[in-house]
Formats: sequence, structure tokens, C-alpha cells
Amino acid sequence: MWWPFSSAEEEQQQQKKKSPPKKKIEPKKKAKPEPVSDGKPKIKKADGVVPRPLKKKANDGVVFTSNKCPPKPDLDNNFRDIPYGFIWTPQAENEKVQVIDCVSQAMLPVICLTCLAYINPHSQVDFETGVWTCALCEQKNVAPIPDLKNLIRPALENNMVEYHQDLPSKPTAKVDNVVSDNHSVSSRSVGSRSESHRSYVSGESHGSYDEDAASRGSYHHDDEGSHKSYESGGSRKSYESGGSRRSYVSENRSYSSRSSHVDDDYNDDTRTLVLVVDTNLTGNDGRGILNAVEEFVKVIERDFEDYPRTRIGLVVFDQVVCMYQLGLLGIASADVYTPIDPDDDEALVARKKSMEERAYLHEVQSLEDLDSLIQCLSATFGVPVDEKEQQGEEPPESRMEMLKRKKEDRLRKEKKGKEEKASSSKASPWIKRRENSKTKHPKRCVGEAIQCAIDLTVVGHPEPSRTSQILLFTNGCPNVGGGSVVADENKENEGPAHAHDLVDIEKLQKAIDYFDTTASFALDTGVGIDVFCSGVTELAIPAYQALVEPSGGYVMSHTSLASKQLKQNFNWVLQNTYTSRSPAVDSDDTTTNDSQMFLDIRTDSFMTPSTLNGPGELIAEDADMLETERKGYEEGVELAVEEGFETKDLPLADALDVSMTRIKLGRVDPLSTISVLLELNETFEEENDTHCFFQFISRHVDRKGQRFITRVYTYRFPVAKDTTDFIENANSDVVAVVLAKTAVYRTLHGREETDEVRDKVTAGDTETLEKLANETQLDIDATVQRISGSFRLLGLEKKGKGKKPKSSSSLDSAFPPNLNGALRLLYHLRRGPLISPGPMRSMDDRAALRGFFLRFPLEDCLSMMAPQLFSTGYIEGEEYIAEELLDLPAETLSLWDYSIVAADHYDFLYIWSGKGCTGEDYEEIRKHCRRHVWRRAKTRFPMPEVEMLNEGDSMSRRFTAELAPSHADSEERQIASFPQLATLPRKALQSLRSRIKFYDKNADASFHTWFWNVSSATNVSKEEGMSLCD
Repeated sequence: MWWPFSSAEEEQQQQKKKSPPKKKIEPKKKAKPEPVSDGKPKIKKADGVVPRPLKKKANDGVVFTSNKCPPKPDLDNNFRDIPYGFIWTPQAENEKVQVIDCVSQAMLPVICLTCLAYINPHSQVDFETGVWTCALCEQKNVAPIPDLKNLIRPALENNMVEYHQDLPSKPTAKVDNVVSDNHSVSSRSVGSRSESHRSYVSGESHGSYDEDAASRGSYHHDDEGSHKSYESGGSRKSYESGGSRRSYVSENRSYSSRSSHVDDDYNDDTRTLVLVVDTNLTGNDGRGILNAVEEFVKVIERDFEDYPRTRIGLVVFDQVVCMYQLGLLGIASADVYTPIDPDDDEALVARKKSMEERAYLHEVQSLEDLDSLIQCLSATFGVPVDEKEQQGEEPPESRMEMLKRKKEDRLRKEKKGKEEKASSSKASPWIKRRENSKTKHPKRCVGEAIQCAIDLTVVGHPEPSRTSQILLFTNGCPNVGGGSVVADENKENEGPAHAHDLVDIEKLQKAIDYFDTTASFALDTGVGIDVFCSGVTELAIPAYQALVEPSGGYVMSHTSLASKQLKQNFNWVLQNTYTSRSPAVDSDDTTTNDSQMFLDIRTDSFMTPSTLNGPGELIAEDADMLETERKGYEEGVELAVEEGFETKDLPLADALDVSMTRIKLGRVDPLSTISVLLELNETFEEENDTHCFFQFISRHVDRKGQRFITRVYTYRFPVAKDTTDFIENANSDVVAVVLAKTAVYRTLHGREETDEVRDKVTAGDTETLEKLANETQLDIDATVQRISGSFRLLGLEKKGKGKKPKSSSSLDSAFPPNLNGALRLLYHLRRGPLISPGPMRSMDDRAALRGFFLRFPLEDCLSMMAPQLFSTGYIEGEEYIAEELLDLPAETLSLWDYSIVAADHYDFLYIWSGKGCTGEDYEEIRKHCRRHVWRRAKTRFPMPEVEMLNEGDSMSRRFTAELAPSHADSEERQIASFPQLATLPRKALQSLRSRIKFYDKNADASFHTWFWNVSSATNVSKEEGMSLCD
């Protein structure tokens, strides 16, 4: 037998293959030493866990209270108190919008010849013939076949589109009126539009100057002054003569400015900014104003292609008004402003000529161009405003620190009284008058300062800007001349300085009328107004709100104008808002030369708008077809005639009357929001009307006046099968905010409806405002009671049909479960600063907050209604704290002894430390909480203030008062509604329940106590209150 032979080498190789590979010996790694604990708790970051994203704001543009329309009028008299309506933020940033660039040869936008609705995805289109059927009026139209397949295609595939059209550079012929005069909505109720022509009437005497007084800087008030108006013979008179607008002709004057990289041919549009500065402000406030302006100049220098060229003017005032010549470099030269009779034509011509010859306006393209502004502000305040204080730029972090600092300054000045008096005698007249004003009675002739600024924008340059903006900075109320809110008897009072800060209600109402008229005239010339306030004295906020309301401006109160809040708020206003005004406006047409920001609301004929809350003016008659729609309309008529369609008497006035509501806004603003309540009318046919059509159209001129932008949102919702179907599709947050806006409106205007085309600012004394607030609380109670009663009847009806309710708690059986969030928000609303006349907010603060609430979007309003709490949880003895904070209810039982809470209540961010976490060891945890809540609000407008609070601080009561008093509930109810309480140690839970000793349950009921009391059949709220939907 033959055996195979293997060499020794082969045997070794075979052995290697059979044996396992040897392990590679690696040197041992030295273990990292454990960190030595310093006893301070630290943030523990979870490995592999992505931090919870911040909740983004709704960007659909329009949000509805329900995704289905109510089934029939009044819902069989059930749930008529659940509102059906929408919240619309026309200019909100929306990445879903499809932009359509309208080239000159295109028939865009395509609109219905009968009702002027825009073509949309719900339109039926025949691409072979070009015939399309309107989804609103169901009438046939014709469009070019190539355009339907190309340029118009995005409008047929997207319910959110935006048309961009080039604007003509010269005025065009006026278009005939096409809109009837019966379709309007207000809260303001449905009705015809009243005459909107306004006269420029001053509510107070102007005062007079003489040359000697002007040279000395003194002021002589005319106590017997008469009312003056820009009106003559029943027609508007604004720089007019003989009832027709006067055209001024003057020599062209060129102002020297620094060279720039901006091409004049590319950017020939200009915008004028006039700073109106109260000389009663401090030098530090002057620094804050300059810092804010510098920040904006950096933006326009960097993004010059996105902004028109900017001119800046400076007006300062106390008891007199002066205009600085910013065009003069190297010297601070100011002229005293002298009011003149608006009916004196010769004086008007002389005023224009003299102002054009003076270099009041200065073009700013870089920081170097601010040298003259710095010099003039420094001369005004007596300190170099471009230098930083030794204390640094950071403002005090809390009101308590600010008040403490002010008290120390006052005591120090009193101690140095004689020395300061001796040194002030050597100061210049400007500084001396300012110091005397501060130590005695600060004077503020705000009305005349605004008139001066308007004159400066209108006739301050041979080539007036297309749009202008007046920015007022002050720390007190108007108390001299037109718009004064101080009673005449207080002016002669030689008592303490605070006498001038006592606001008289009758004078306040006159000031509101005065400023409203002044601002309306300013808007007619393309001028918007914003106000930035500071200080702790009474400001008469309603008067300033009347000054900004016609142009859609803002009134913002700051702890100090040297704060970072002013810098961010100032720049947000200038970078995000502007007056929409075409460069082709007709100067002889007073109806088209003001704001050109229009909103159209289109609905089916069986759906009627009933109430509206928000900014803007209703246009109920003489509404024109816009020039940008004319081309598409005329081409559509030609195509329709070729197809043999009848076009006579189109568009139909009746079709427009029953389907369109038009609103005009004062400016383009991404936050401006309107809310509208709708109701089904008697034309609703249950068998035929199975869906409801909505179209929302906003139109405005872009920032540089080069393009006209039309944004169109289109929706079509099914009609609910029954009441249950409607309720189950309701949006709890939208329902709460729509009702809340109506409630806040009633705290200002009462329950009575008005036929006014625009909501004007109102004023009332403390007693009147508290009465309105109490009535509004009853209205909220009545609304909740009626919803609860109807829901219970529906439950009994289902039970009778053998259907078992899906309730999991007693509350779910008494109120619609999917509206539980709305119920809790309404509870917080009725006891919070928006409604409640409690002592935690001043009248000025509440007036400002209410103004924001009525015009802001959904997410902002939700934050205003109830604070949002984020907590570390119970951390006693914990070395590591979870990075992710817990969401806790806005209740007093969320304030644990060993926890740190971050709260967001829109205008204030609170960092609250329990008594066990006040030490320095927890400082890093507090910083983490602050960062967490600041991420939510870092881009918010207005910029909120941050308050660092400890348990037991007097300032912490402002925060704790905003929390629901859940400690008043029974222990069983507390655990049932707040399960996390069961995780607390028994001793900590007992301490938590016994913390608040002084509490009146009758004055401030807990949520559960309030609801079961209101929903009771024996409660009288239904009779005493008025539903928010009525």
C-alpha cells in the first residue's frame, strides 16, 4: 500500500492551520481617575440622547378653530359658544409658500371675472381649451393654455402661492370702483363703512415763540390758543391751498455725503428715519439709543442690497422742540421749531424753503456717517454718548437692582445739593435747562415734537423719501401743549416733581383723539411711528398707542434705554416692519397715497364673518380693483369674449358683496395677526353645501418699492356630519386664543358692538377699567357654562341612544375632552394680567400687554395667556441633575423646596430657586435653566426681561401670583391632577402644601373649584355674563 509523504515544513504548516491564532498581548490602558466631587450638583448629559427640539411656531399662515365647518346654523342651538373662525398672520415666514415670478408677457395673476377670486388647486381646469371654473362662484373663465401648463401650474398644485410683479415707476390712471359697500366685519360688527376722511385737528393750543425766546431756548405757552386743523371747506387740507393740494417747486439742493459702494442707479429709493429724543432722558439712555442706531447701520451696510438708502434726522424736545442739522459735520447746530398756522399758505411755503436750505437730514451708509449724530446727542445730554460708562454696558438684571441704584443716585444728589447747584450755574443753557427740568417739573411737548418730525419727513429734503419712520424715545407722559395728559391746574403747581406725572382721564381721552388724528395724517404721507419708553413714572401708554396705531407701530416699555432689550427691539422694528407704499402713488389722490397693505378674505356666501379682532381698517365701500390685477383681468375678458362668454356687468357687485371682506393695514409686519369669527347664515343648504371655500389674499409693496407681492392661501373644508364630528375636529389652542382675543377686546371697549371701521384706542379711569375686567370675567364664565351645559345634554342624548361615553374622569363628562387645554387657558386668562384687575401689573403695563395680545400670532398669545414651567425636579442630595428639564403645570404646587424652576410668561422669564437651592453650589444649575428658557425667547419681540428670584423674595410674588393656587385643592385632587407630587418625600410634600398661609379661596379659586362652580346649573354667570361668541 502506498502512503503519501509529508516533509517537516509541510507538517508545521498544517499544524499552524489547525491550531488557533495566538492572542496579541496589548499593554493595559490606564483607567481615568474618577473626578473628585466638590459637593456641587452638576448637569448630567445623556449619552446618545438628542435634546428635545423647541416647538416651532405654526407657519401655515391661517389656522382654524376646527378642520370641519359646523353642520348647520347654531348647531341645533348646541355648541354655539364653541367659536368657528380662524387666526391669520398674513406676512408670517412660511417655507411652504410657492413663489411665482410674473413676467411681463404672462397673464398673472389669473382671477375670476365674476368674483375676482384667484385660480387655485380647487379650480376645475380643462387644459385642452383653457377654460377653468372658479371654486368660489362656480363661473367659467378662460386662461392661456401655455400659461396653464407652465407659469400658472404652481397655483394649481399649491394652496399657498406668492406672486411677484414689477411696479411701474410713475403714477398710473385710477381704476374704476368695483366693490360694493355692504360686506364688512368688525368687533366691530358687520355693517357699512363710515366716512373715513380725517381732518388734522390739534386738541390743544400750540404755544408761541418769539425770536428772543428762541435764542434763549425758552418757551411761552399760549393758554388761550385755539384749535387748528388741516381742513378747509369740508375737504382735507394737508399742505393744500383752496381745497386742492399745493405743489411746491424749489431748487434742487444736493447734500454732501461720504462716498459709498452703493450704486445710485441700482438703489435710488430712500427711507427717512427721524429720531425724536426726550432731553429728560439720562446720558446713559442716550448711549443706549446710539448703540441701537449703530447696530442698525451695521445691518444696512452689510445687506445694502436689501434696504433703501437711509437718511437720518434728529429732533429733541422738552418744553421746546429743536431740530439738529446732522448734515453739518464738526458742529452741533440746532434750530428751534416754531409751530405755524396750517392755513397760512405763505408761511407753509416759507417753511418748506427754509427747511430745504438747512441740512437737517443726513444720509447714513456706514458707521462713519454717524459722527454728526454722536456729536449732537452728546451736546444734548452733556456727556459723550459714544463712550462707555465705567460700570459697563450691561443693564441691571432685575427691577429691584434698578430701583436700588436709582435710590442711591437720588440720595447722593441730595447730599451734594449745594455743590451741584454751584457747578450747574457754569453749565451751558442747554444742560442747565435740562437739569432744572429734572429737579423740578420735567416738560414734554410730545405733540409738537411729532409735528416737527412729520414736517421734516415731508419738506425736509428736495426729494422726499417714499416712506419714513418716526422713532420717539421718552421716559414720561406728554404734559405740555398738544396731546398733554396732565390737567391744567397741575401745570401751575409748584409742589413736588411728580405732580406732572398725574394723568387726568379727560385730558388723556383728548390726547388720544389728538394723537390719532396726527398719526393718521402722518400715514397719508407715508410716515410710520414707533415709541420706545423707559422709567418708572406713569407714561400714559394709551396716548402713545393712539400715536402708533394708524400706522401699525409699536409702543414698548423698557426698564432702561441703555438695555440690550432696546437694541434688539429697535432693530427688529426697523429690519422687519415698513410702510407699504408704491413709488407710483398719485399725489393728487388722497385715497391711494397712504398704506398699500391690503388683505382680502373670501368665503362662500353661506358663511358670514361676524367679528374681527386685530389691527387694520375695514374697507367697506369704494374699494378699487388693484392695478396689479387689472392686466390679468383685461386679458381674461378678451379670452372669454373669444370663447363666447358673456362679460357684461362683470365683476358682479352682488358676488363681491357676499364673498369678500377687505382690510387695510398700516405697515408690513410679520407679527400682525387678525382673528375672525364666522357664522352660518340662512342661505346654508344642508344637501348642497357639503364643503366651504376660503381664500386669503394679502398684497403689499416690497421694502424697496420695486415689486408688488401678492400672497394667496386657499382652503376647502368639509361640513361636519353632526355636532360630535365638529367638536372632535376642533383645535383646542386656536379655540382658546380666538375666545381670548374677544375677551381682551371687551376689557378695553366693553360688550357693545361698534360700526367703526377701525378700533381706536380708548381710555378709562381705574374704576371703569376694573368694571370692564369684572364683566369680561363673567363673560368667560358664561361661555364655559354654556359649553358645559350643551356637552352634558349631548352626552345624555348619546346615552339615550345606547352609546357609552368615552370619559375617563369627571371633568371629561362635563366638558369636551379635546378642549380641556382651552378650558385651562381660559382659566389662566381670567385671573392673569390680561384680564384680572389685580395689583401685580401697572395700568401702563397692562395696556401695553393687551395691545400686543390683540395683534400677535397664535404661539405668542398662548405664552401670554399662561406661563410655561420647566423644572429640575426634586434634587435634594443629587450630585448629577438631568439635562432635560421637566414640564410642569403652572401651579403653586410646582414650586418645590429643592428645585429650580424656569418659567416663560412671554414678556418675563423667571428663574426661581426653592429655599433648599439658593446657595452658590446651585449656580451652575441656575445658569442651565436660564439657557434653557432663553433658547425659547432669544429672537422674541419684544425682547423679554429675565428675573432671578429666590423663594421668599418680595419680587418673587409677581411670579407666584401668576400660578394657579392648586394648593387649595384636596390632597386627593392634587395627586389626581398632578401625579408627580407622589414622587416627593412625605416631609417635602407637607412643606409644599403648607407654604402659602395667607390665601383667600373666595378671591382666587383653584382651577377645579372655579370650573365646578361655574358649570353648576345654579350658577348665575349665564344670566349675568354674555357669551364671547355673542
